[in-house]
Amino acid sequence: MQTVFYSLLIVVAIAIGLLLQRKGRNLPKGEQRAQLRKIALWLGVGLIVVLALTGRAHWLMGVIAGLIGVASRALQLANFIPAFKRVFGSLNDEEKPTQNSQADSKTRSNKMSRLDAANLLGVELDATKEEIKQAHKRLMQKVHPDRGGTDELAAQLNRAKDVLLG
Repeated sequence: MQTVFYSLLIVVAIAIGLLLQRKGRNLPKGEQRAQLRKIALWLGVGLIVVLALTGRAHWLMGVIAGLIGVASRALQLANFIPAFKRVFGSLNDEEKPTQNSQADSKTRSNKMSRLDAANLLGVELDATKEEIKQAHKRLMQKVHPDRGGTDELAAQLNRAKDVLLG
C-alpha cells in the first residue's frame, strides 16, 4: 500500500512540475523568480504535510522547536549589538589617526600628502611596503563599512595606502 501511495505522489509531483514549467515559460524574468519562490514555499509546506501524514515529522518538529528557541535568544541579543560595536569595534587610542590629518585630508579633497597618508595609517614616512600593508589591513578590518565603519574613512585608508606605495 505504501509503494502505491509514494508512486502516486511522485506522479502527481511530476505532473504539477510540468504544468508549472509550461506556465512559467511565458512569464517575465522577475515574475519567474517570484513564482519560483512561491513554488518552493508550497513544496516545503507539502513536504511537511506528507511527513506529518506518514508519521515521520517528529524530528522536523524537534528541529523547528529548537530553532524557535535559538531565534528568540538571538532577538534578545540583537538589542545589544550597538553596545558590542561601541566596545569592540572602536579603534584603540594609539591606532586612531590624528584629528589634524583627518581635517587636512577632508579640505584637500582627493589630494593627500605622504605625511597625511603616513599619519592616517599610523606609520613612519620611511615605512616598508610590508608595514604599510599591515597597518592598512589592521585599520581596514576595524573601519570597513561592513563592520559599521563609513565608506569615506575606508576610501581615505585606501587612498593613503596608494599614496605611500606609489
